Amino acid sequence: MSQSISAQSDTTVILNVTYTIRPGKREEFYKTVTQAGIPKKSREEDGNLKYDYYFPADKKDQILLIEVWKDQTVLNIHKETEHFKQLQVIKDSYVTEVEFEQFMALS
Repeated sequence: MSQSISAQSDTTVILNVTYTIRPGKREEFYKTVTQAGIPKKSREEDGNLKYDYYFPADKKDQILLIEVWKDQTVLNIHKETEHFKQLQVIKDSYVTEVEFEQFMALS
């Protein structure tokens, strides 16, 4: 018997976001995002459990963002913040491709 998991209020949302950055611009992208305060502001949001960037050692033009949110409602609120919108503008200058993986974990 299989179970269907819907985006309920008791379902933690985990996002793996892989950005492919213009060649040679990975560190500049990360510095720009950090100086804009986007990671700090995201971590301070109610319902944020994790917001961390990782640099793959074997892929010099990629950066991985792992986000964990208490539920879909707080993630939706995050997507309406000014710093989320600011990230979209920054991405336009640096990012060539975005790959999303979303997972749900029952709390």
